[in-house]
Amino acid sequence: MTVSIQRLSLQSMAMAVLLAVFFVAGEGCMIWYLLKGIGERAGLLRCISYSFIGFFFSGITPSATGGQPMQLYYMKKDGTKISSASVVLMAVAVIYKFVLALTGIGIMLFWGAPLRGYLKGYYWMYFLGLFLNIAVVSVLLLVMFSPGIIRKIFYKTEKILICIKVWKKSDLRKGKMDQFLSEYQETVGFLRSHKK
Repeated sequence: MTVSIQRLSLQSMAMAVLLAVFFVAGEGCMIWYLLKGIGERAGLLRCISYSFIGFFFSGITPSATGGQPMQLYYMKKDGTKISSASVVLMAVAVIYKFVLALTGIGIMLFWGAPLRGYLKGYYWMYFLGLFLNIAVVSVLLLVMFSPGIIRKIFYKTEKILICIKVWKKSDLRKGKMDQFLSEYQETVGFLRSHKK
């Protein structure tokens, strides 16, 4: 890899950096557009900074798991409702994974032979990755547009945490969870009725 980077021209390196910044800023624009659409007040530059926060924390945490939780943290800190932020970040993830799956299918259809030659014995892993991306998109869409499922997940998780004595029974927490779920449903309902 180091040899490949050393062979890159300065122009190619600059173009790669610009495209990476453009990609992350593009996600920030999506976050801004969706937040604005559901009535949350957030500036474009701040939304782009949420995207860079997600990109940074995805880069330094195992399996890129830290990006979205940190985005949620900073969005909440800036006054965005967690329910709204959750739906927006989930919509961004669905769109990203959907495009990734479509790109994967396109590569398989139009560049199949060179891909098989390049991957050789690991060609099956390409299909595994493609299948997992499609599965993740399906699950995210199900969670987004089937509020009953997310309600069950919340209540079962709470029940398990109470059983293993991580949490105590709390009517206050239950009330907060119900409020979150109703706000979440409202946001999903808004996105469903404003598909464009």
